[in-house]
Order: sequence, then C-alpha cells, then structure tokens
Amino acid sequence: MHARMTRLTGTPENLRRMISTFEDSTAAVRQLPGCAGIVLVADSAAGRAIVASYWESEGAMNASEEAVAGARTRISAELGVEAGRVERYEVSILERSQPLKAGTCVRVMSGQLAPARIAAVETEVRERILPVITGLPGFRSTVVCVNRQSGAIFLGSSWDTPTDRQASEAIMAPRRQRILAEAGATLEVEHYDVAYVHAQGAMQRS
Repeated sequence: MHARMTRLTGTPENLRRMISTFEDSTAAVRQLPGCAGIVLVADSAAGRAIVASYWESEGAMNASEEAVAGARTRISAELGVEAGRVERYEVSILERSQPLKAGTCVRVMSGQLAPARIAAVETEVRERILPVITGLPGFRSTVVCVNRQSGAIFLGSSWDTPTDRQASEAIMAPRRQRILAEAGATLEVEHYDVAYVHAQGAMQRS
C-alpha cells in the first residue's frame, strides 16, 4: 500500500469549513481505482491539517495524481485553505487494535534520515516499539510510511483520547529517541484530532 500526504494551512474558520464539506469534496477521489481510503487530521486552532490518501499500489497512487491535484486546487480556491508540501510514501507498517475513526486523536512524527538506514529503523519499530505501544491504554493503531529513495519517514499513532496520547509519551519517547539517535535522525512531533476517515480495501485489512 502507498500513501500521499498533503499538508494544509488556513484560518481556524476556513479549516472548520473544510472539515464540514470534506466528504463531498473528496467523493470523486474515493471512487478512483485503487483508492484504499482517505484520512483528514486537523488542529483547527493552530491552522493546520494533513490529508492522507491511501492507495492499493504505487501505480494507483501515480494514476490518481491529476484528479487529486484538481480536488486540492478546488478546496484551496473555494475555502481559502492553502496546500503546502505533498509527500509520497510506501506504507511499511500498519498495526491496529481498533480502526481509526473520527473523534479520536493522533500523534504524527515526520523527518528525514539516510535512505540506507530505513530498513534498520523498520526493524527497530517492529521489535522495540510495537510490542510496547500496542499494549498501552487507549492505543488504536500505528502506521509507518517511508520513502526509500529520499529517506523521508512518516509515523503516526492513534489514541482514544488526548489523555491516552499524553500518557503514552512518557513511555514511548525514550524508546523513540534511542532509535532515532542510532539512525542519526530527528523527527518533528505534532498532535492532531481525527476529523474524517474513509477506509476500504487494504486499509480495512489487518
């Protein structure tokens, strides 16, 4: 599975308007061949959001570029929300105890490392992170997305409540920092609410 991440910024009012119309705005994208789902996470008060579209294959993601760019342009023009950088990844790890759903919250981490270090980080996540994080209260799911050419990496974990997310940080942050130090990388950590989820195909399979 592959993913395209689009960063959005706007006023709190414009982002709230985008969230309220997002299902209609993305209807055509969800019907494209190979679309496995779309997720919108937002921090309206901070004026930022991320749209993640998931695809059954890299070919399906590439074939959707024109349609997705059109939807992005319409949302920007009609709602005054600015589209920033667009990132493309392979979904390397997807682990969940419960489905992602609107009304929950996420921790998002993104950064850069040497492409040659990606495989080692994937192994460390599987062996040192997953056995711990999956047993924490309120854990719902985690995803690791990588770009093996550029070395970009995107990690997300979803939680029932902000309290669960905050409590998990004391346990997970030291483990995360050790892995990153070994890989020579740093990650930006952000917190968002899950505003919209549509999942089908590969996103519904464990």
